[in-house]
Amino acid sequence: MLSYVWSCLACGQANPPAAQTCVACACPARVDVKQLARFRAWHCQVGGEVRAGAALEPDSSSAWKALLWPLWLPAVLLFGYLPRLDRRKRG
Repeated sequence: MLSYVWSCLACGQANPPAAQTCVACACPARVDVKQLARFRAWHCQVGGEVRAGAALEPDSSSAWKALLWPLWLPAVLLFGYLPRLDRRKRG
């Protein structure tokens, strides 16, 4: 049981500490991403509003950005440095 007022991740509604599910959309206090999407869709379908405290929907490209970002600098340095070496050998 939670001991603090918590905000629903699906709709952003503030809920009392004793509540195991959201009073607005019935989303559980602890939820995985699939459940979150299902409860948010249902809440919006019945005319509910998503408030500021709700979790942001993940961007589908965010995983690629996180994986490729550390490789950006080494790739630029490697591919920027190798052509200079090639020019030195020919010249």
